[in-house]
Amino acid sequence: MYEYYFVVYITIFLVSKIAHAKKHLPMQLTDLVNVRGKLVWVRANMDIPVTHGRVASYDRLRLERNADTVQWLIRHGARVVLLGHRGRPRGRRNANLSLQPLVPVIKRIFPGTSIGWHGNVWYRHGHITTAAETFLDSILPGEVGVLENIRFIPEEKENDREFARSVAQHGDIYVQDAFSVCHRVSASTVGIPRYTQAVMGKGLARELVQLEKYLACPRHPYVAMVGGAKISTKLGLLQHILTQADQVLLGGALANTILQAQGVAIGRSLAEPKVLRTVKKLKLTNKKLHVPLDVVVAEKNSTYHHSRICAVGNVRKRERILDIGPETVALYSTILDNAKTIVWNGPMGFFEDARFAKGTRAIGRAVSTVHATTIIGGGETIAAVGAQRRLQDMTVVSVGGGALLAWLEGKQLPGIRALMKK
Repeated sequence: MYEYYFVVYITIFLVSKIAHAKKHLPMQLTDLVNVRGKLVWVRANMDIPVTHGRVASYDRLRLERNADTVQWLIRHGARVVLLGHRGRPRGRRNANLSLQPLVPVIKRIFPGTSIGWHGNVWYRHGHITTAAETFLDSILPGEVGVLENIRFIPEEKENDREFARSVAQHGDIYVQDAFSVCHRVSASTVGIPRYTQAVMGKGLARELVQLEKYLACPRHPYVAMVGGAKISTKLGLLQHILTQADQVLLGGALANTILQAQGVAIGRSLAEPKVLRTVKKLKLTNKKLHVPLDVVVAEKNSTYHHSRICAVGNVRKRERILDIGPETVALYSTILDNAKTIVWNGPMGFFEDARFAKGTRAIGRAVSTVHATTIIGGGETIAAVGAQRRLQDMTVVSVGGGALLAWLEGKQLPGIRALMKK
């Protein structure tokens, strides 16, 4: 009898948490009364690597998160235009960062849908060209148009008001469905919503509700694992997460900077010396904070020959740390095995090279096999786990990298705040 009441209590608790999360979300797509015939801007997740004209299945995940939003709009007769970016072209045209290679992928994700492509953008002084206007007018109800990389336009990054107003006036509704850019202050995330009706898409809403559900009050032991290259963008997160998590595991170049701040020689390893003074202010002796015990190193040159495993204190002057070693993998795996909630952002090393991917792969196996709530995020982490075909084993796969880190840090995301104002 007591077990029955306990199950009922837990069910009511979880339902109330989800309802609370939804109550504090912006207006959603399904709240719209009539979209038939209206031109709808959809900010989509399109920052996807293309290799020799191909997109890996796990990289398509970002675009697939927009499928429910686009299909809902199509069913209701909207004229849909996808806005997105790839890479950092710094306000200039770059053929290697064009969105055109994604058009065949979009057609596969939205089968049976007419997809139109237009290679021009709002180019001169942030205003729509005549060719772009003609393209927008040609999109019929139930069709989808794709415009070129919006970051080819300088006014996008500058969040230029005139540019944002110019884009907004050519559409009727703006839908934010790209969690991955919600931490950015740009025209396509906070500018356009200022000048038109703006709502949240289905993919974004689902992701925010999931994060709130599992991380607003995480089950303990709660383990956060942070890797990747830069620590400057993650300092705030580390300071905050040390007050929330039971264990914090570090890897990648981020761990190198922590080791260097502790006075450990790291040879020619990738690190951020400019933030050492700030890093030293962290409680580096905190028992919650774990850095690698041993590492895989190689001499810094074009091919990284002669790799070896050594303790972190035995890295030579000409060597570079490229992966965590087996002792570190064993320690981290033990900690993960006892966890009830795990958040992972950032690989453990230079996983793009198979010789230095063993640590990241081992961690991927450990996270995918534990009996815990597992949340992973960031393009590199998704790529590493996706290459192992273990994404389906995760509780939540967040398309956000920087956005997820900002959310974990407790920051209010500009892209979400812009929708709240509407």
